[in-house]
Amino acid sequence: MQMEVNFAGGLKINSTYKGFTVKTDQPVDEGGTNTAPEPFDLFLSSLGTCAGVYVLYFCKERGLNTQGLRLVLDFERDEKAHRVTKIAIRII
Repeated sequence: MQMEVNFAGGLKINSTYKGFTVKTDQPVDEGGTNTAPEPFDLFLSSLGTCAGVYVLYFCKERGLNTQGLRLVLDFERDEKAHRVTKIAIRII
């Protein structure tokens, strides 16, 4: 399998995989045009949605009602080091 990453101008970077294109950009204050999520935001989103599918499978396999089910990601950043130091996923 192969994923293609291309540069769409400015700070826009897109990836194409399995027929889907995921577009990214940077905020205006970082030199982008804010037309799409930042790549790191998509990384956090992918963690949440990946965890979410396993929570959903868990509930469905046990016949649990999933109405109103949701996950919330809380994360802490070290602004000086420019990195996330902690991610917690709550199932609600």
